[in-house]
Amino acid sequence: MEAYWWEKQIDFVNHNFKQGSVFEDVIDLYNFDRHFRLIIFNAIEKIEIALRTKR
Repeated sequence: MEAYWWEKQIDFVNHNFKQGSVFEDVIDLYNFDRHFRLIIFNAIEKIEIALRTKR
């Protein structure tokens, strides 16, 4: 989950965060990524099945 708060940091060594950064923003980004990945993989699966049945 570290990658999701990477953009909120101003100091990557001491892990100091930008003013106004909240953990809820990190959770929202994680949830968006998870849902987006499900949509993409679902579409890829449909394309894969369509290509397999074309043979």
